[in-house]
Amino acid sequence: MEIIILTLADLFSYGGDLAPQNPISPFRYMEILINRAATAKFGARDVLEIGPGSDTMIAHLDTSVLNSITIVDYVEDALERARRQLAALPVRTICCDITQDGCPALLPESFDCVIANALVEHLKDDQGFMQKTRELLKPGGLMLCTTVLGPGMYNQWDHAVGHYRRYSLASLRRLFQDFSQVQIIQSSLIQELVRPFFFHRLGNLKHGSLEENNLAFSGEHQEIGRPPYAGVYWALRFFLPVYLVVDWALKGLQGGIAVVVARR
Repeated sequence: MEIIILTLADLFSYGGDLAPQNPISPFRYMEILINRAATAKFGARDVLEIGPGSDTMIAHLDTSVLNSITIVDYVEDALERARRQLAALPVRTICCDITQDGCPALLPESFDCVIANALVEHLKDDQGFMQKTRELLKPGGLMLCTTVLGPGMYNQWDHAVGHYRRYSLASLRRLFQDFSQVQIIQSSLIQELVRPFFFHRLGNLKHGSLEENNLAFSGEHQEIGRPPYAGVYWALRFFLPVYLVVDWALKGLQGGIAVVVARR
């Protein structure tokens, strides 16, 4: 039986802006709504984000209710972008690889929520990472994690952006087996059908190693190329809530993206 932690109604109630002004991909749109709804619904106050990349998720949460914000990344440029995005807030940033020994200590059971979006597929030791991050959560705390599904769909895009793997539902459940509640919210196949439109943006990365591409793609993604839908986004934005309902209805079908909401 599927465990329900978040519902579609929660996304509409807590998710914030349903027709955002700036161009956004369908996957990022759903990811932001789920993260915002989960943290609001469960009253997260002390939040850690690991690997924010070019756009920290914390900037999309209701930061007015947060007590503390901590961000960890092994790329200093990513931390600097996060500091600029959250300039008006007290933010603790740590530049290190949290999977390696020597990363400054974070106290166990000190966070209500750990966000690690689009990260575990980039890690060689995803099991070790999950064990470490789970210990940082308070009892009942949230782990929010976006990743890619479908091992058989691994393709040029995955290599270009530095993915070591895609997950099956079974392997993803094993990754979160030590959590008390786990909800896996799949995107529909709509996400995979539109992905070829983005391949040309990543052509310069197709010959790099996974490690080289991980470092390159941690930079500002807009520098790689202009989103193909940017010119008509002024109209598309009003259809995003409709997309959300349709995609949620089809989420039982095998999709390419999963957002995991887990409670310790």
